[in-house]
Amino acid sequence: MSHPSRIWIGVAAVVALAVLACLVGVLTTGLRLAVAGLSPGHGLFVVPIWHSILTGLILTGIGSATLVVSCAAAYLAAWRRWDFHGHDWQDIVEKGGVRKAWDSLQARTPEGEQRRAARDARFRHVSARGKARRERRLAKVSRAAKLTMVAGARERAANDFQAAADVQGKAAEAHTRAVGEAADQGHVMGISAGARLLQILAGFNLLVLAGVIALGVGQAIAAFQSAWWAVIPASVIAFLLVHRVLTTLGPLDAHPQVHAASWVLVAALAVLSSPPVGLLVITGVVISTWGRKFVRANAAQPLALRLRSPLPWLMAAMYTAVAVGYLAMPPVSFDGVTVETASAQFIGGSLSRSSDTVHLIVCTPLADATSTDARLETVPVTRTVKIAANGSAALDSGDRPTLPALVLNLVGIDWPQAIIAPNLHAREATCAGAPPPRLAAGSEDPALGSGVIAGPGAPGGRAVDGEPPIEQTTDPRIARLARRYQPTLEVSVADRFWPVSVGAVLNDIGPDGTYACLVTPAVSPACKPVTSVPATGQPADYLRFPTTANVTASALTENPAAQFRAFEAGQHTVTGSLHHWLADPGILDPWRTAQLYFYYGGPVHFAGIGGQLPAWPTVRAVLTPGDVSNPSDGLIGLQYWFFYPYNYYPVVARSSLMDGAPVAGDVENIDLHQGDWEHVTVLLDQRTLNPIALYMARHANEGQFYYWNSPKLTFDGPGRLHPIVQAAIGGHPSYPNTCGGYKRSQGGGALYDWVVCGGGRYAFRAYDTPLVDIGQTSWACWPGHFGEAKAGREVVDPTADTLTTAIAKYVHVAGPVSPLRQAENGQDPGYGVCTRGAGASEYDAVHGALTPLLTSMFGQ
Repeated sequence: MSHPSRIWIGVAAVVALAVLACLVGVLTTGLRLAVAGLSPGHGLFVVPIWHSILTGLILTGIGSATLVVSCAAAYLAAWRRWDFHGHDWQDIVEKGGVRKAWDSLQARTPEGEQRRAARDARFRHVSARGKARRERRLAKVSRAAKLTMVAGARERAANDFQAAADVQGKAAEAHTRAVGEAADQGHVMGISAGARLLQILAGFNLLVLAGVIALGVGQAIAAFQSAWWAVIPASVIAFLLVHRVLTTLGPLDAHPQVHAASWVLVAALAVLSSPPVGLLVITGVVISTWGRKFVRANAAQPLALRLRSPLPWLMAAMYTAVAVGYLAMPPVSFDGVTVETASAQFIGGSLSRSSDTVHLIVCTPLADATSTDARLETVPVTRTVKIAANGSAALDSGDRPTLPALVLNLVGIDWPQAIIAPNLHAREATCAGAPPPRLAAGSEDPALGSGVIAGPGAPGGRAVDGEPPIEQTTDPRIARLARRYQPTLEVSVADRFWPVSVGAVLNDIGPDGTYACLVTPAVSPACKPVTSVPATGQPADYLRFPTTANVTASALTENPAAQFRAFEAGQHTVTGSLHHWLADPGILDPWRTAQLYFYYGGPVHFAGIGGQLPAWPTVRAVLTPGDVSNPSDGLIGLQYWFFYPYNYYPVVARSSLMDGAPVAGDVENIDLHQGDWEHVTVLLDQRTLNPIALYMARHANEGQFYYWNSPKLTFDGPGRLHPIVQAAIGGHPSYPNTCGGYKRSQGGGALYDWVVCGGGRYAFRAYDTPLVDIGQTSWACWPGHFGEAKAGREVVDPTADTLTTAIAKYVHVAGPVSPLRQAENGQDPGYGVCTRGAGASEYDAVHGALTPLLTSMFGQ
């Protein structure tokens, strides 16, 4: 061949590679846009061609490298006991299939008997040789430990096993010669290259079958527990066990029908899996079947001729397709960018940027780490005020299509989503934190924080199903004082629960029309329907809110969706799927039912309750830190209580997801109980009624004080009167208006409260959220539990086993008691301030020494 001809061939090869790379890159970009939820036709034309070529070159290289690595992995996978099952694979290849090799082995002829005897002898030979190696290793260890007698015994055992192995090896050779065949002469395993190809072929078969079963086991485990620490170990153990069984027995120990059934299973997996998994399985199947012909035809051929076979190139192409599928699996990420114009801000993923335009893909983030409403935005550079990089922008439509779905959807045929779709990419918050584009109710208020949604007050100033507001029940001076320092409360949209009235939860409707009921164990174990909380009762009484069709069953579940659906049904609202209302949090319209409770605690002098609460600050202690506290310098406590329908504590969480996508980040919950009373207390100087500190309650005894001038506190409106309080997700402990994970004092530093800001926050503003005086309610001193509390939860049986006790204390927990019987109100164990009456402290305020000051500040 002349020199110019070689040049032209080289040029043609380079052009062909560039075209191939471009096609691969365009295909990858189109798939990534489709997975993100954007029509490929709307985005492909804005992606630079050089970007597609570069992507294609990288993926082609990855596919070729993966081919090499997978062949090496397959070679190693077949290494164990290869001297035994390698001959089975040789018979399968040389005789043209499992059926023919099986028939030859099982033939009821003298030749068949010799083949079976040779195979049995090889099995015993390999087993005895393996035992000999094991005994030698034990002898070596024993000798190193100076256990001379043990080492000698191990060496003798090793020699015996080796002798047995030699005998069986010679027997196998004799039986093989009896059928007119030399041990390796004229066979694939007699050729060095052929033996390696055969071992690679066998390894692919082993990897495919063991991998399929491991994936099935992992999927079954994930149906009950999706955490990686449960799924991955189970899958690995299943893979190793299946691999050990397959390499111990050999392929001809199974009937051909078993082989056929296994390939049916593999085909089903490929059809029901996400594209990368399906393509990987199909690639293994192609190699496992066509590879037999390749090994039979090319075992003795030089490397150059073997490379001319279509199988290696088909394998490289299929591994490239696997790489494409992997890169296109959700979530798909783009370089994040923020584009600001004079009238708008665009946050999303950058597709391209030229001298005159910026193309980016934007979407609506959802709190379950998916996105919706993906769309292409083209912004002229002349309109931009600022363009800034913004980390990465991930998009994930939530769909997990199968290979057939990708094809059939093109012609308008629906196909079920993938059943086996492992998360090949780490899940992350989507859309670079972009806000929702629309709200059915409420509007964003940046003054309250990022992503905070404020809404209209309750109709007529009274929450739906709520009690009369404080202005209608309480002395006007106390009512105005309460309103003066009422906090603005923020709750994550993803929480599903916000502060409501007790009446709203009593109207819950469970499946099959079940309603809230009251259990009075002293009278009857039956749960009787109830529309209001009684004024009197026993400490063992409890309310049960409906979440299951059978109201006698446990109402507690680590997934809060059941309680949320019951509340939604009780309010006769239809919010649709989780994705629907996460995309538009205004659909829930929580401001209709939102309500806060108030209790005038009066003077507080004590320094704690049995060590369960931190010492309360006094005026002197605040003004001159370090001085001895003087009980006469007491403060006035204004308590603001929040009643949530359900409590769940995220004990296992993916920290990278908890702020932006808490629904996806929440893995495992404990401390499950219906009803959840939380509160903050504003502490006033009793001489001026000016605020001194804010106490934020957290869990049983982890509350914290913040002085009113603390930089950690933020306020709603002018005058620093209404502190902004944010509830951590699930368990609802109170924190300042900040974001992130906060390490708890309990749990040895392993437990966190998650104050979630991503995905949207509801704000219940002090100005228009109804406030109800607990002291004026009929149930203020009811001694029962506001939520499921059947025996074994509210009172732990001292004879119960440790597991039952732990579950009662930390997992399935009793509903809480009335606010007037807990926290700082529980000075009298079991009764609290109710010993004097729920309204006693208010009566003292308007008929005692504080009366002149209240009157001068708030009128008659």
